[in-house]
Amino acid sequence: MQDFNQFADDWLDPDGSQKALHRIHPLRMEFILKHIPKAPASIWDAGCAAGLIANDLAAINYDVYACDAAKELVKAARGRAKELGLNTQFKTQPIEKHRPSTPYQAIICSEVIEHVEEPNEILEHFDQCTEKDSVLVISTINRTFEAFIKAIVGAEYILNIIPKGTHRYEKLVTPSEIISPLQKMGWQLLDLTGIDYNPWTEKASLCRSVNINYILAMKKIK
Repeated sequence: MQDFNQFADDWLDPDGSQKALHRIHPLRMEFILKHIPKAPASIWDAGCAAGLIANDLAAINYDVYACDAAKELVKAARGRAKELGLNTQFKTQPIEKHRPSTPYQAIICSEVIEHVEEPNEILEHFDQCTEKDSVLVISTINRTFEAFIKAIVGAEYILNIIPKGTHRYEKLVTPSEIISPLQKMGWQLLDLTGIDYNPWTEKASLCRSVNINYILAMKKIK
């Protein structure tokens, strides 16, 4: 698995190693805010990296707990929160180790599930950490030939807009591999849409195709 600690120094730089992530970030936030309960709902940013989503949510009065296994990224996230005067709660912790005292009203898991060893176990854990009417938002990369060519070969090894080795094709997750298990647990699909990123113009937009990047929202109905 990629050691993301090595990118901690420039993760928050819009033109640094994670610039593609910064370009799609406004779209992620737009989608997230469309579906999660209104502030001050309790949010868990599971796999928060350097806190782009967590701190943006805390800045608009959400009650945010955020964790990541990468110690240096959490340090960077906590530092940015301090600079901005935010009360975001950050902890260096694997997702599966977190045991909340009360259920979350929403969980965000962005660009993470394609890196875990057992996606189904993570989904089950999310189910255990929520209650009826909670919302789960997940963004990731589809396991398709098109995604392999564009998101891995193209983005990582030809255009160098994503660090080499960030993704492994066999660990990518299809929408059905997220939606079906959650539906069996009592969740309902609210929205599924693609995210298109043009490396030449560095512009991102929501799109109908989910063949490469996609984001989905589900609501717990049982």
